[in-house]
Amino acid sequence: MVTQDVFRDEPALTEVAFNRLLEWLDNGVDSQGETYVEMRRRLVAYFYRRNRRAADDLADETLNRIGRTLQKDGAVAITPPARYCYTVARFVLLEDFRREHKQLPLDDKV
Repeated sequence: MVTQDVFRDEPALTEVAFNRLLEWLDNGVDSQGETYVEMRRRLVAYFYRRNRRAADDLADETLNRIGRTLQKDGAVAITPPARYCYTVARFVLLEDFRREHKQLPLDDKV
């Protein structure tokens, strides 16, 4: 079961962070959010294939972290954007595995 403490305690994306995320994903070409929707869909599939129950939430957390990074630093040097998205997603996935392992009842541990 996913709880609020699963994710970082940072607030949701600001408008500035979200706009920078959209621009970054589009590589400067306005896709009217289509690139964002496609990347989110791909991230949900990535987490789903790894049997994560909260695949939607994990995809959102991945994109939120990237947006906050873009707001703070202004840019991400790694190209193409999908490569960086999957790198961040891998860390989000590992954190989710660790949280799940911590929350196993004592009877379920080997």
